[in-house]
Amino acid sequence: MKTARFGDLFAMPTSDYDGTDSEAAGKVRKGVNILVIDGMGGGIGKSVIEHLKNALADVKIMAVGTNSIATSAMLKSGADWGATGENAVVFNCAKADYIIGVIGIIVANSMHGEISPRMAAAIADSNAHKILIPNDRCNVSVLGVAEKPVQSYISEIAQIITRGIDK
Repeated sequence: MKTARFGDLFAMPTSDYDGTDSEAAGKVRKGVNILVIDGMGGGIGKSVIEHLKNALADVKIMAVGTNSIATSAMLKSGADWGATGENAVVFNCAKADYIIGVIGIIVANSMHGEISPRMAAAIADSNAHKILIPNDRCNVSVLGVAEKPVQSYISEIAQIITRGIDK
């Protein structure tokens, strides 16, 4: 049985997954890296992670909460690892293939101030494919988006990721 070294537990590829990964990074990366960002109590992030863990194989899900309560809720739902705060969002956006959260994660000072301008910029600037869930609590309305329960949007996320992987 191979014994993991401390550094192995936190190993992450260092490229932006544009096809230029080193051989060593490719061995660490299995499947698709998904970053779920949530705040407040983490309920939407928790539901997203539960759905993805049931619907997709070989994905790594990183849960980043704007606060420790949100991070804890997402970890309990099956995220592979988690982190909390502004720097965690900024740092992990560069490593993700997909970023998932409510639409407010790309709007500075949304979610009652939990999304800092630096967080919103890092998410928006990331090369990752962003899957944003409409939410009227973020004071953002998107024309042409049907009003549906959040759970029905969450059920579409795995389909979007699967279509992206198959391209």
